[in-house]
Amino acid sequence: MTNSRYQRLCTETPPLRRSARISCPRAAGSGTCITDSSDSEAHSESLSTMMASMKLTMPCLWPQRCRVCKKTLSSRGALVKHMRSHTGEKPFACTSCPATFTARSLLRLHLRTHTGERPYKCDTCGSSFTQQAPLINHLRTHTGERPYECSLCPATFAKLDSLQQHTRTHTGEKRYECTVCHHRFTQFSTLVGHSRVHTGEKLFACTACPAAFTHRKTLDNHQRTHTGEKPYRCHVCGRRFSQQGNLKRHVQLHAVDKPHKCSLCPAAFASEQSLEAHELSHKSERPFKCRTCPASFVHERNRDAHERVHTDDVPFSCSVCDKNFSALRRLQRHLLTHTGEKTVECSICKKRFSRSCSLTRHMRMHARKNQV
Repeated sequence: MTNSRYQRLCTETPPLRRSARISCPRAAGSGTCITDSSDSEAHSESLSTMMASMKLTMPCLWPQRCRVCKKTLSSRGALVKHMRSHTGEKPFACTSCPATFTARSLLRLHLRTHTGERPYKCDTCGSSFTQQAPLINHLRTHTGERPYECSLCPATFAKLDSLQQHTRTHTGEKRYECTVCHHRFTQFSTLVGHSRVHTGEKLFACTACPAAFTHRKTLDNHQRTHTGEKPYRCHVCGRRFSQQGNLKRHVQLHAVDKPHKCSLCPAAFASEQSLEAHELSHKSERPFKCRTCPASFVHERNRDAHERVHTDDVPFSCSVCDKNFSALRRLQRHLLTHTGEKTVECSICKKRFSRSCSLTRHMRMHARKNQV
């Protein structure tokens, strides 16, 4: 049978039932075709007539093209499955929940969420998975393999979706949009976490205290207040921190040149403006007056934060105890009461404090001793 005639049969006749059997009309009693090779054209016509009359055809393995998107598929079966992506048809329904699927294989994978079956197991650590692909990704955590390389920077990744998410940091693409506030995100997981800001949902509960959080990372940070774990280490001085943000702020202390030194205490600053603001703390001068009450402040930002007390504007909320604050720095300072972390250190006696104002008062003690 010529290729063109076989392709026509594939496209013009209905699919073959699995239980159906086709026998050549010219076969002998043994079931073996005895047609002479010189009569192959007549033989092909005979087969075509027989298959058309029975409304059967062989499973088509000829490449098929989608008429909608022009994609080429390897077989008619693959084309049928592909067409469901255009029609939205999901003929395979789960008997345990309302979920439906475009392919039987997807249904089988889904059923494992009900049965708990996890047939793919890691021989190294014993972790198990419902699908083979997650197991392959997991194995790279043991081997260190990172086969997916960014074409724009040296970054490499163990998973393809991690590379795709990373690439958006270069392109600036933000495909995921919040339906409430229309804020856009580069990653779907970030959108999911953001949506809890609107719903107030706190899925991640601490097992050691009643605190609950909207993000797992926040829970992880909080739990270190119970365990005392400090996984973030400064590569310069070796000091360790429980939160990455505190480490970043600390590293800046090593990186920044501080040529502007206070004449009254050992404090030093990167800019003259910062020094001038600091020197006000040694003086009784408080130039920034509250416009509602007699309170006055050394720094303008302190005055602005104070004035929110009069307007009941307290936009910064603690995720641990739900206490509200008028300024972000006050919230950050309050959070240290939950963590117990002391992030600032006296450069003279190495005593540590959780608040910079406490360090400032302590430094004055050294300054007074030097003046005696």
